[in-house]
Amino acid sequence: MSKKTEEKNTKVVLCIDTNVYLSFYHFSDNDLEKLENILWLIDTDQLTILLPEQIINEFYRNRENKIKDAIKKLKEQHIDLKLPRISDSYEEKAMLHETFREFSHLKNQLIEKVSTDAAQEKLKADILLKKIFSKATQIPLTEELREKAKKRFDLGNPPGKNNSYWDAIIWESLLEYAKNDTDSNIHLVSIDGDFSCPLDEKKLMNFLEKESESYSFLPKKGKIVFYNALNDFFAGTFPDITLNEEYFKEKHIQDLEESYSFARTRKTLIKLEKYGEFSIDQVNRIVDAAISNSQIIWIKDYSDWVPETLINLVRPHYKNLEVDKLIRFLDIYNPEESALLKEEIMSEIDLQEVRKEEFEIDI
Repeated sequence: MSKKTEEKNTKVVLCIDTNVYLSFYHFSDNDLEKLENILWLIDTDQLTILLPEQIINEFYRNRENKIKDAIKKLKEQHIDLKLPRISDSYEEKAMLHETFREFSHLKNQLIEKVSTDAAQEKLKADILLKKIFSKATQIPLTEELREKAKKRFDLGNPPGKNNSYWDAIIWESLLEYAKNDTDSNIHLVSIDGDFSCPLDEKKLMNFLEKESESYSFLPKKGKIVFYNALNDFFAGTFPDITLNEEYFKEKHIQDLEESYSFARTRKTLIKLEKYGEFSIDQVNRIVDAAISNSQIIWIKDYSDWVPETLINLVRPHYKNLEVDKLIRFLDIYNPEESALLKEEIMSEIDLQEVRKEEFEIDI
């Protein structure tokens, strides 16, 4: 069975190594949207995540150090602004100095917020990974697995490095699951070379490849399929996948409702403006968030982009909104348009009054 031809109506089984989970806390090619994609695949019964207890332990042992190193590297980033004297008489020089000061200020703010959220496990990566872990099929670390891994290590058999048999525990956990619980491939993603072939890092180590094919679950025709990048897993296993647009719309609207900062509001609105259509319920939720979330309201005084974007999202649906709610929304984000709407409403009321009087005279 190839990577691209899983049996229909069978969930794909995936194990993500600790190093991949930790990459979401550092500088890497893995963006947080990949975690959202994984959650959607789980929620739509297309994917099962295997989570050996060893991976959970490794993750929480290393999370803080990974974040510490990422923050350290962020602090080390500087703009080396050196301008020649011939630029002294130009206003652009002053503007560049102001931009430099703004960069330093925003960087310090970012470091402070990241550090605070990291300490409270409120980073976006924390929130998404907790959801994934809670939905995963966990594989307990038993004494039997520990002994098998130690024996493997003592014999010099892979995987393993740095005088530890942590990777061996993960491998034995997958073999144990495969032997008892699956008739399809187990997909394994790892990015630090623990399981990859020295001659081709995109392939499983030859020893492990042969072992997975000859293990006791061979009659079920399943094996362990290796990837050294999440992108390769998605391309190989879900090449034609169309992620549920409504799922992400709902998620982004919820993010707007719960927005607590300018950066989060802006990021969420950027995502929302990519969609061309919204249901009436979704538009009402966007408007409700815009008129009730004090953080969003406050931002309008510092950014013209936020009011403009909100107006552009809502304008195609004006006629479907309650008039009172629409006026409240426009009063905040476009007072001129609100005044015009009120005049239009008053004109309509006056016209109705005139028609009523004419009708009474005719009678």
